[in-house]
Amino acid sequence: MPYSTRKLDDRVLFDCIERDNQRSVWLKRVEAGAESLAGERLKNDNRWHQIVNPNYFLDNGDQHGLVLPQGGWLDELRWDNLLEAIGVAERIVGAVKHIHQTGLIHRALNPSIFYVTDQHAIVIDLATVTQIRFIHTPWLPLPQNVSSLRCVAPELTGRSQAIGDARCDLYSLGVILYYWFAGAYPFTADSSARIVHQHLVVTPKRLNHINPQLPEVLAEVVARLLAKQPYQRYRDVDALLNDLVTVRQVVLGQRKDDISIISRLGFTSEIERVGSLYGRDNQLRQLEKKYSMSREGGTQGVFINGRSGLGKTSLVRNLYPQMTADNAFFISGKYEHSTSGVPYIGWLLAIESLAGYFRQMSSEQLTQWRSWLAEAMSDYLAAFLSWVPDIKSSLGFSDSTIATQQTNLPSSEAKQRLNETVRRLLSVFEYAERPLVIFLDDLQWADQASVELLEWILTQPSRAPVLLIGSVREDEVNSGHPLSIAIQEIERANVIPLKHIQLDELSVDDISLLLAEKVQHETRQFKQLADWLHKHSHGNPFMVWQLLKTLSQKGLLQYQLETGWRWRMDAINELDQVDDIFSVIQLRFQLLQTDVQYLLAQAACIGVRFDMASLVRLTGQTPETILEQLLPAINDEFVVVEANIKSPILDESNMRFRFIHDRVQEVAHRTLDTSSRAK
Repeated sequence: MPYSTRKLDDRVLFDCIERDNQRSVWLKRVEAGAESLAGERLKNDNRWHQIVNPNYFLDNGDQHGLVLPQGGWLDELRWDNLLEAIGVAERIVGAVKHIHQTGLIHRALNPSIFYVTDQHAIVIDLATVTQIRFIHTPWLPLPQNVSSLRCVAPELTGRSQAIGDARCDLYSLGVILYYWFAGAYPFTADSSARIVHQHLVVTPKRLNHINPQLPEVLAEVVARLLAKQPYQRYRDVDALLNDLVTVRQVVLGQRKDDISIISRLGFTSEIERVGSLYGRDNQLRQLEKKYSMSREGGTQGVFINGRSGLGKTSLVRNLYPQMTADNAFFISGKYEHSTSGVPYIGWLLAIESLAGYFRQMSSEQLTQWRSWLAEAMSDYLAAFLSWVPDIKSSLGFSDSTIATQQTNLPSSEAKQRLNETVRRLLSVFEYAERPLVIFLDDLQWADQASVELLEWILTQPSRAPVLLIGSVREDEVNSGHPLSIAIQEIERANVIPLKHIQLDELSVDDISLLLAEKVQHETRQFKQLADWLHKHSHGNPFMVWQLLKTLSQKGLLQYQLETGWRWRMDAINELDQVDDIFSVIQLRFQLLQTDVQYLLAQAACIGVRFDMASLVRLTGQTPETILEQLLPAINDEFVVVEANIKSPILDESNMRFRFIHDRVQEVAHRTLDTSSRAK
């Protein structure tokens, strides 16, 4: 029997099998029956321990573990001497610095995985570690295990605009240090939705207000770590460690307890994606109002119109915090030019994603939903379950439920029957007492059947709390387009309240504010650069970002440690081929190595989203080789890795990717000749 056992997650245990006055030996094992589920977790953990903690790593044949010097677990320690507590905090931060110095990000730091000695702290669970610099977490149903969300950064919840990078670990460190000094977590909600909402928008009570013994500078350090936006946090762990030294000096009486003595918020050394909305306050208020109206009962419709890159999807994402607070269902489906002939593809993708919510429900809730669906759909139920088999399996319907399915209906009747099936599905949400938001992206590429279904839903009366949002590239939809005709019919019927939200170009002032916020300068310093960006981007936010990346890659916009960002306006003014988005992306694309360009071109044939398995089949290469080739494209943000909040381990063989924008996919796709595309 082990001396003691710690649980690392629902399936992996950490056993102490040997102990003396100098050290203890710990081995990891999988609970019986969970071997297939946890195998990849242990494989990843072992791989990174050999790099991060080679002096502690133990290879015991079939099992792996750590040989730890005398110490204790952070979540079991308590402090009564503030100077000693600060010393422990410095060791914790030092352990994370060690991980970052190896080019890795942890993404799931929490107090239970820190082992603290007199000299060091050791992170004993590295299963979630990755070498990927930028990670996108899409909206997915939240895990029911609230404890797994106590320390999660907002950008890793799938409910934030920001892309996850190394600063997600700094946020988690903020939670951990808050827990260490206050003896309690900053956010203590009892449900997944509530605690994630707190991470997104709630500012916790400052440490010095909880315990007056704690200095104000310490409270400020932790508050900065807990900033909601990554650019508002420390730029790296070194800056944090420097301020902890300052905190120590304050406690020793060597410096005054004044927040002005800690470091200024450092310059960010990356050209970051726009994570906030600029110049969209009025449009956001309109969207929030429609959401509020739908939540109170009664289906609402919204069409967001604007050219590519103006931020239609970003506008929708700004509803995430409120939807999270309401524990809303959010489902989405994206239409792509390459799949424009596939019937119902956007609707099907959206409705299929409801299965993820059902899989999180208790048996009592599933029984209730089966009853609601059976009652609402009646003899339409069999056809619906046959169309969306994931819903059938997730809700636990038996095979006999679809035995009476009708077949061989005339096409017009089959379409009408499916339209009515979806209407009846949406009506069920009136009983669920949870809002449903449906986002259909890029409707200009929707097939005729999808458009007809959209028209049917928005011309039938409904009291269900449903908000249906469609995004449209207005420059690709003329008056004779099927979508335009359908919208005219919806407005003529005047059954469901409809709102058109127009996104226009950013102003020079908007771009100046964007620049100032990203690199901590005064807006007036950006006048010339903002004017140039506005002229060549035509006020398009996505193109502004692409132009900034281009300037950086060409050395015309450079980060210097002491002075921050500097730019050469004389050379910038001489640039050509920067007046349309394709030319700008192509300039950056051509700076990639040839093999990386070709791999991205192959991926573009799959779609905006692609996965490792598809790339393996397409290229015949191993996942390891493909990832190594993709890393430059990931680091330069041509593509992002998509993570899953319910399963934070990034298994290379199952990785999923997404082009950062469909314009990037189009540029990559254009590099292939016609015969290569066909292959």
